[in-house]
Amino acid sequence: MRARGRGGGLPLLSAALWKYSRYAFAHQPETALALRAESVAAARRMYALEPGRGGLLLTALTHHRELLVLMDRQEELRAVEDEITRVAAGER
Repeated sequence: MRARGRGGGLPLLSAALWKYSRYAFAHQPETALALRAESVAAARRMYALEPGRGGLLLTALTHHRELLVLMDRQEELRAVEDEITRVAAGER
C-alpha cells in the first residue's frame, strides 16, 4: 500500500466535490456553488501543503468561476479571478 503525502485525499476530495456539484446538483445552483466552494477549499489546503499543486487549485477555481459566471455573482467572480491570476503567477 502506498502512503499518502501530507495532503492525503485532498486532491481526490476536490475533484469529487466538483463532479458531485456538476452532476447531482446541476438543477440546484446554490447547492452546486457551495460544493464548488468546498472543492476550492480542499484545493487551497493542498496548495498550502504542497505549492507545486497549483494546477489543482487553478482547476477548482476555474470550475467555481464557471458557476459564478452563470449565476451572475459579479463580486465573488472578481475575487475568484484575482485568485486565479495570483496562483497562475506563482504567488501565494
